[in-house]
Amino acid sequence: MKEIIKNSIVKNGLYAAGILVGYTLLVYLLEMNMFSPVQGLLSLLISLGTLLTFAFLAISTVRKQVETHRITFLNAWLISSLVIFIASFISNVVSLLLMHVVDNAYYVAKYKEMMFKVAEQTDNNPDVMKRLQDGFNNIQNFEISSLVTTLVTLFVSTAILSAITALIAKKKDRIEDNINAI
Repeated sequence: MKEIIKNSIVKNGLYAAGILVGYTLLVYLLEMNMFSPVQGLLSLLISLGTLLTFAFLAISTVRKQVETHRITFLNAWLISSLVIFIASFISNVVSLLLMHVVDNAYYVAKYKEMMFKVAEQTDNNPDVMKRLQDGFNNIQNFEISSLVTTLVTLFVSTAILSAITALIAKKKDRIEDNINAI
């Protein structure tokens, strides 16, 4: 059973990571502004959809391949957590490399573009502009504290998302099983 779980986690985690990295590169190549609200929402939906899909697939694959066709909540949660963590970690590493190594100017330009739009909409409100400038400085100055914050956020969000996924996906009698039985 351990081999089945390991194979499912690695395969689905890498597939999800590949899709997320591909999306990141597509956003970069098309020079989309990832700081715009619409692009941010679209990115969130694509990321969540990809992560949840592959977490469900991993749990479903393991459940179908074990003899009892049942999976405990703990196993489902661990599978989901590891798939989501692997995919998110690889995607975040690629994004950080793209932002700080490959083309720092792209992210700076897109952030400044967003700052100008917000400044126009808020009539140069000093409080808003100060927060935007602080965010810009954080992007410019890569700090270990921002990496730690990202990792902590990743762990917490992965744990919560995986628990929800595990509660739903651990059940034996799912729609896909009923369709296959017909």
